[in-house]
Amino acid sequence: MSVKRDYSKVQKIFAAALLIASAVIGVVMAENDEAPIAVKKPAGKIVNIMVLGVDRRADDTGRSDTMMVVSYDEVNGTATLFSVPRDTRVKYKNDKYDKINHAYAYGGHKESLMRVEELFDTKIDHYVLVDQRAFPKIIDAMGGLLVDVDKRMYYEDPWDDDGLVIDLYPGEQFLDGNRAIQYVRYRDEEEGDIGRIKRQQKFVKAVLDELMSAETLPKLPEILRIAADSVETDLQISEMLSMADVIKSVYNKGLKVKTIPGRPAYYEGISYYIPSIAELRKNFKSANNISLTDEFLAKAEKDEDAYKSDIPKGMKFDEAPPATELIEDEDRE
Repeated sequence: MSVKRDYSKVQKIFAAALLIASAVIGVVMAENDEAPIAVKKPAGKIVNIMVLGVDRRADDTGRSDTMMVVSYDEVNGTATLFSVPRDTRVKYKNDKYDKINHAYAYGGHKESLMRVEELFDTKIDHYVLVDQRAFPKIIDAMGGLLVDVDKRMYYEDPWDDDGLVIDLYPGEQFLDGNRAIQYVRYRDEEEGDIGRIKRQQKFVKAVLDELMSAETLPKLPEILRIAADSVETDLQISEMLSMADVIKSVYNKGLKVKTIPGRPAYYEGISYYIPSIAELRKNFKSANNISLTDEFLAKAEKDEDAYKSDIPKGMKFDEAPPATELIEDEDRE
């Protein structure tokens, strides 16, 4: 993937920001809320992109460690990101249920795409596949990032191909690529995914702010080269440049960030995330300023009833769903 030299300087900057943001977000992004966003304007042309952060292993295809749907409105210049927890329980073609992050191992990005389209009941226009091993290189090319580490973080994973060791102390500090990926991957038993999600949101916001800073502009050619080599996508350069025209508007207006509503659960010792399908689909439409028809609402309720009927009796839910809230970047205009 390359960018032609006759592109304008501004187009290069925002095309780079788009690609790099996809790469970084594809590895680390997630956030939570439960209330649908009020419709303010009629939707323009909505483009939906599935972003997968893939954890490839030496002995298998790997899993999609991070999954999300990014939607942008070409007319209104707004964007929404829905994170899909990797433990989300979905039905596969053989009528058996499994975690959605296993879809990539079963059939690559095409299988993941089918599972996401069925879950959201919407068409996905494009995909972006990111190898999470590229994450440290991208952060290093940016010159690292200043981050306030909120707590002592220590964890060892002997089964990781690279022998993952997370070893960070609290306080504001400068993180290079390797230490940055420790920060965004850390998860403890006390906070679980909720704590990790909050840190990832804070980190991605810092990355996007840094990408748009004057100090980073001279580094963009090298950052773009690394990101381009680490991303597989069906987006054409012309489509990226069309999207790049929206990037500045999205950056100024703030990115709406949500996680699909649902509850953590356990079955036979395995953790799952049970989505609230009707609420998810209503939130997705509302977040993208799309009106809800009676037909759409009826189908969403019917699909949720069918999903609930397939939940095994031995499924144990957490006592209460995790606290959630909508987080949006502040208006920069």
